[in-house]
Amino acid sequence: MKRTLLLLFVLGAFLASGTTATDLMAQQGGAAPAQPAANPQPQPQIPAVVVDTMYLMQIHPKLYAEKNALLQSQKQARDALQLKAQEYQNMMRELQGLTPGTPEYSKKSNEVRQFEFDLNLQANDLSEKAQLNLIIINYNAYQEIKKYVDTFAKQSNIVLVFNHIDIARQLPVEQKPSPETMDTELSVTQAVIWRNPSYDITGHIEKMIDQAYANNPNYPKVNFEQVKQQMLGQRSAAGGAQPPTGVATPGQPIRQ
Repeated sequence: MKRTLLLLFVLGAFLASGTTATDLMAQQGGAAPAQPAANPQPQPQIPAVVVDTMYLMQIHPKLYAEKNALLQSQKQARDALQLKAQEYQNMMRELQGLTPGTPEYSKKSNEVRQFEFDLNLQANDLSEKAQLNLIIINYNAYQEIKKYVDTFAKQSNIVLVFNHIDIARQLPVEQKPSPETMDTELSVTQAVIWRNPSYDITGHIEKMIDQAYANNPNYPKVNFEQVKQQMLGQRSAAGGAQPPTGVATPGQPIRQ
């Protein structure tokens, strides 16, 4: 009975420390004692843990770099379309300077309609390709995160892993969100309302991601505080929100 309670106590603490029960035993006095071969004692199972996939997607080095590259290519394509749009405006002005019903007017009118059709076709094609590419790079990053979660869960004998977006993690340091930002954040449905902080494996998965890209100069570690500021700036521009002020501490109520 005492041995079982000891194992459960160690198990409850291993997620916070980043080690398994076997690792803890090894640190305290060498290798863990072997179980009798005839009646091996199974490792106790952890019923469920949570992981913040939104955070992991935001700090994923490869995804971050590929999204920025996609944005740059989109900007170049939009700039090219903008030049074509200016050319279209010039053609429209030329058409307005011609006399309706004349052969010149008819010819220019056909040119304008064809140019407008081609321009709209290019714009739609650009939008569809950009959306598809974004879906693909997000999907690939998500599958990689799932692979790390699968590995960690199997190694730690975890039964279930729930996705839990930690709103407090998204808040800027020493700031509280504006009402518009809070509406954006709280609009995300939370599958897990409460969890024991020790049973959040997000930090463990983040370490696995960092180790996977540690020696790759093409994908440096992402500055999450900078990402949060960029996200808030995008929300403010879209919704007219004022810059956030105040203090928000993870795990505590937001001060009004």
